[in-house]
Amino acid sequence: MFESPAADCSESELSLDDLVHLSDPSVYLMRAGSDALSPSGIFKGDMLVVNRGKTVQAGAVVVAVVSEGLLIRHWQTVPSPALVSPRRDVPDIPVPEEGFEIWGVVTHSLRKHGLCPT
Repeated sequence: MFESPAADCSESELSLDDLVHLSDPSVYLMRAGSDALSPSGIFKGDMLVVNRGKTVQAGAVVVAVVSEGLLIRHWQTVPSPALVSPRRDVPDIPVPEEGFEIWGVVTHSLRKHGLCPT
Protein backbone atom coordinates (compact mmCIF):
# COMPACT_ATOMS: atom_id res chain seq x y z
CA MET A 1 0.00 0.00 0.00
CA PHE A 2 1.29 3.48 -0.88
CA GLU A 3 1.21 6.57 1.33
CA SER A 4 -1.01 9.44 0.22
CA PRO A 5 0.90 12.00 -1.90
CA ALA A 6 -0.55 14.74 0.32
CA ALA A 7 0.58 13.17 3.59
CA ASP A 8 3.56 15.48 3.96
CA CYS A 9 1.39 18.55 3.33
CA SER A 10 -1.05 18.01 6.16
CA GLU A 11 -1.38 20.74 8.80
CA SER A 12 -2.48 20.58 12.36
CA GLU A 13 -5.69 22.31 13.33
CA LEU A 14 -5.54 26.09 12.97
CA SER A 15 -6.73 28.28 15.81
CA LEU A 16 -6.93 32.06 15.64
CA ASP A 17 -6.82 32.11 19.44
CA ASP A 18 -3.55 30.18 19.47
CA LEU A 19 -2.09 32.40 16.75
CA VAL A 20 -2.84 35.79 18.34
CA HIS A 21 -3.36 34.77 22.00
CA LEU A 22 -6.88 36.21 22.26
CA SER A 23 -7.51 34.48 25.58
CA ASP A 24 -4.60 36.36 27.22
CA PRO A 25 -6.10 39.00 29.57
CA SER A 26 -3.66 41.64 28.27
CA VAL A 27 -4.82 41.24 24.64
CA TYR A 28 -7.56 43.42 23.17
CA LEU A 29 -9.17 43.95 19.77
CA MET A 30 -9.75 47.36 18.22
CA ARG A 31 -10.38 48.80 14.77
CA ALA A 32 -8.00 51.09 12.93
CA GLY A 33 -9.70 54.46 12.56
CA SER A 34 -7.62 55.86 9.70
CA ASP A 35 -5.26 55.02 6.84
CA ALA A 36 -2.28 56.74 8.54
CA LEU A 37 -0.38 53.41 8.51
CA SER A 38 -1.54 52.17 5.10
CA PRO A 39 2.06 51.91 3.79
CA SER A 40 2.65 49.53 6.71
CA GLY A 41 -0.33 47.40 5.66
CA ILE A 42 -2.82 48.71 8.24
CA PHE A 43 -5.95 50.28 6.74
CA LYS A 44 -9.02 52.02 8.14
CA GLY A 45 -11.41 49.36 9.45
CA ASP A 46 -8.77 46.66 9.98
CA MET A 47 -9.15 44.70 13.21
CA LEU A 48 -6.02 45.10 15.33
CA VAL A 49 -4.79 42.74 18.03
CA VAL A 50 -3.25 44.89 20.77
CA ASN A 51 -1.13 43.48 23.59
CA ARG A 52 -0.94 45.72 26.65
CA GLY A 53 1.67 43.51 28.32
CA LYS A 54 4.24 43.58 25.52
CA THR A 55 7.40 45.67 25.89
CA VAL A 56 7.51 48.55 23.41
CA GLN A 57 10.45 48.65 21.02
CA ALA A 58 11.46 51.34 18.54
CA GLY A 59 9.60 50.89 15.26
CA ALA A 60 6.72 48.95 16.80
CA VAL A 61 3.15 49.86 15.90
CA VAL A 62 1.58 51.17 19.09
CA VAL A 63 -1.74 52.42 20.36
CA ALA A 64 -1.07 55.62 22.27
CA VAL A 65 -3.24 57.88 24.37
CA VAL A 66 -2.54 61.49 23.39
CA SER A 67 -4.63 64.23 24.99
CA GLU A 68 -7.35 61.71 25.88
CA GLY A 69 -7.59 60.36 22.31
CA LEU A 70 -6.22 57.13 20.82
CA LEU A 71 -3.71 57.09 17.97
CA ILE A 72 -2.12 54.17 16.13
CA ARG A 73 1.38 54.99 14.91
CA HIS A 74 4.93 53.69 14.81
CA TRP A 75 6.95 54.37 17.97
CA GLN A 76 10.14 56.32 17.29
CA THR A 77 12.85 56.85 19.90
CA VAL A 78 15.63 58.52 17.87
CA PRO A 79 16.29 61.42 17.48
CA SER A 80 13.53 62.04 20.02
CA PRO A 81 10.41 60.10 21.14
CA ALA A 82 7.55 60.56 18.69
CA LEU A 83 4.59 58.84 17.09
CA VAL A 84 5.22 58.61 13.36
CA SER A 85 3.48 57.50 10.19
CA PRO A 86 5.20 56.33 7.00
CA ARG A 87 2.85 58.64 5.06
CA ARG A 88 4.37 62.03 4.28
CA ASP A 89 1.00 63.76 4.56
CA VAL A 90 0.57 62.62 8.20
CA PRO A 91 2.64 64.75 10.59
CA ASP A 92 4.84 63.24 13.29
CA ILE A 93 3.59 63.77 16.83
CA PRO A 94 6.29 64.60 19.38
CA VAL A 95 5.61 62.99 22.75
CA PRO A 96 4.00 65.59 25.02
CA GLU A 97 5.20 65.93 28.60
CA GLU A 98 1.69 65.28 29.93
CA GLY A 99 -1.36 63.45 28.67
CA PHE A 100 0.60 60.69 26.94
CA GLU A 101 0.69 56.93 27.44
CA ILE A 102 1.55 53.97 25.24
CA TRP A 103 -1.57 51.90 25.75
CA GLY A 104 -0.39 48.77 23.94
CA VAL A 105 1.57 47.21 21.09
CA VAL A 106 -0.18 46.07 17.89
CA THR A 107 0.87 42.47 17.26
CA HIS A 108 -1.46 41.47 14.39
CA SER A 109 -4.00 42.97 12.01
CA LEU A 110 -6.96 41.26 10.37
CA ARG A 111 -8.69 42.48 7.22
CA LYS A 112 -11.86 41.43 5.44
CA HIS A 113 -11.29 41.04 1.69
CA GLY A 114 -13.60 41.14 -1.27
CA LEU A 115 -17.25 42.02 -1.45
CA CYS A 116 -18.34 40.10 1.65
CA PRO A 117 -21.30 41.63 3.48
CA THR A 118 -20.59 42.92 6.98
